[in-house]
Amino acid sequence: MPKINIKIKYQIGNLSLNKNNYEAIVLGRGPLGVFTCTNLLLQGYSVLNIDTGINLNNLRKKIIVDSNIEWKSKNEPPSLNIEASSFMWTGGCMGWPLGSLGNNLDQIPIKKEDFINSIKSITKYLNINDFDFTNNKPLDFNNQLSNSMTYTYLMQDYGFKDKIQSLEKNKNYKFIDNATSFEIIPGDENEVLFIQDGNKLSYSSSKLFLCLGAIENTRVFLNSTKLSKLKYSDGLEIEDHLRFPIAKFKISNLYKFKKLFDKTKNSKNQKYLWPRFTYEGFNKESYTFFRFWRYDNLFFRKFKINFLKKRIFNSGTCELYLYVEKEKNKISIESESKEIKNIKVSFNLDQEEISNINELVSLYINKYKENFGDLIIDTEIYTIDLKKDFLRTVESASHPSGMLKMGTNKESSFVNKYSQLWDFTNIYIFGSAVLPRPHYIHPTFPCLVLADYSLNNLSS
Repeated sequence: MPKINIKIKYQIGNLSLNKNNYEAIVLGRGPLGVFTCTNLLLQGYSVLNIDTGINLNNLRKKIIVDSNIEWKSKNEPPSLNIEASSFMWTGGCMGWPLGSLGNNLDQIPIKKEDFINSIKSITKYLNINDFDFTNNKPLDFNNQLSNSMTYTYLMQDYGFKDKIQSLEKNKNYKFIDNATSFEIIPGDENEVLFIQDGNKLSYSSSKLFLCLGAIENTRVFLNSTKLSKLKYSDGLEIEDHLRFPIAKFKISNLYKFKKLFDKTKNSKNQKYLWPRFTYEGFNKESYTFFRFWRYDNLFFRKFKINFLKKRIFNSGTCELYLYVEKEKNKISIESESKEIKNIKVSFNLDQEEISNINELVSLYINKYKENFGDLIIDTEIYTIDLKKDFLRTVESASHPSGMLKMGTNKESSFVNKYSQLWDFTNIYIFGSAVLPRPHYIHPTFPCLVLADYSLNNLSS
């Protein structure tokens, strides 16, 4: 039975303590936060949900970036509210490759059958029933390039409005908006300190779930003395995805080529699928996609008359983009007295990585020529180096990950397979910060899968 919460508020210095002992506190109301609250309520927990809301801009200002490319996560923290009760997520879903499950340092340490069961739970939760997230292909997939083609499933209902409305109707759910968490004091009852309207407040719960997005999860972790001293020294690693144009193709039949690689419709005739062309066996996981389709003929550019495009010679151009993981940069926190400390991110491309990328680009170009030589008239390969002309075309994908990695032991990771902190197992970290590596996957869907697995195995 849910607890009856009795509120006792008192003052210690300038700290107001609200001794509401909820059974669970969830920090953040993005996709992970909404799902976690929903699951906990179904299990009979009383839940307090706290989100920074309109204070997001203040948090953005406290991210200090040293980077020679555009590191988008400073301006686009994807799991944080962009206004009260509204989060930013574009709805791109991909499943984590099952071959990357295991007990190596760069793998998720969950059994295949358990992971698949949680995939089924999340597809049901998201109301997706025509896509196979174990292979990242539609269920009715039929393509001669099946070994190289994967897809991103583009959700249309990615704002979770109905799900949030259902939460707010539940009498055992309480939401506090526009409140910024800044410290956790772990114990049998975990105490969360936060600031709201200039006041410092506190709530406690037996179970605590961090769903603030990778950057803010890390900030709160590093700012919590009893947590950060466990492993933190001079900075944690931060990883992300890079994306940038690598070539322009001249195509003899752009309509035919575009049908293979442009956003396409699923079995319900809805434009939910975005094809990706992959190269396996390289040391960096990646995929490629196309943008800026342009017919040479002005008539075809201006009018979308597909029956003519099928029958008439229609040459044109398109730009090839590379999406690739970038690993092992640094993130740290400033040791100052402020409650909400600055996060410092170092995220730079160096010559070793440039050489690695050039090698990967060559492999992709050769693979395209091998498979589509009859359609590709000409290829302009862009120069990839450390000069500004190239670097200004590179941006991160706003998928920061890897700071609080999941693993099989406390010496090499921060959380176990259930996303629990090793030393404080009633504190859970959900989101991309726990991913062992970026891979080439959009992170929200696999993070929901990890959360589902954890919530299905809650310790008492």
